[in-house]
Amino acid sequence: MGMQIDSKAYVERLKEYSISDVEYLIEKSKEDAGKEIRRHAGPLLMVVMNGIDAFGGVVYGFGAVPGVGKRSLMFMECEMGICEAVAKFLYYSVRCGVTHHGIPKARLGYEVWTDDEWRERGASGAFCKDEVEDRICMNVVKLAEEYLRAVKKVKHDGSAIGGLEDELYKGECYFPAAAGCIPICASRTTSTYGESSSSQQIGPRVSLSPDMDDGEPSASPKGSGSISS
Repeated sequence: MGMQIDSKAYVERLKEYSISDVEYLIEKSKEDAGKEIRRHAGPLLMVVMNGIDAFGGVVYGFGAVPGVGKRSLMFMECEMGICEAVAKFLYYSVRCGVTHHGIPKARLGYEVWTDDEWRERGASGAFCKDEVEDRICMNVVKLAEEYLRAVKKVKHDGSAIGGLEDELYKGECYFPAAAGCIPICASRTTSTYGESSSSQQIGPRVSLSPDMDDGEPSASPKGSGSISS
């Protein structure tokens, strides 16, 4: 493939972006705590869950092996110390639900509570059960703090990251050209959305990878602890 990735620079930039985003959203989320409307819990949750996927790839490799689900579970269990059952809940019910459907697949209230509110619920970790509303409650800041601790410990020696280049530079990407939004790879006259302005390829093919299948991995190592209450 024509382009090679400086894996060490990639990891450092990924850490820089993810840590700064999460720290900012934690600060804003704590400002929301106790308010009637708490606007930052959802964005914080998504940045954390996407980061778990990305850093799972950094630590365990991208590509078909281990796959998105497996690498996310491995990062949560082995790097964040989350027990297997909670890791699977976070990936399959929370991450996949919010990513694909806009809401978790379980009855989950993901918000940010003040320390006093959280203690009143009898919670000490990131989760507790709301018996009145029959739902699981998650304090997103608690989860995000566990994520930050794990990410800050990630080191990379500059060696190639398995599957990274294949994931980033395979498949076709029809990126709109600046003038008239003409598809770069306009090799046919009719597109999904109507007639193409050109049947000629007007630029180099740009390759990106579609997301991996979210199918459940066959097995995953057990973490040493749990952040559940």
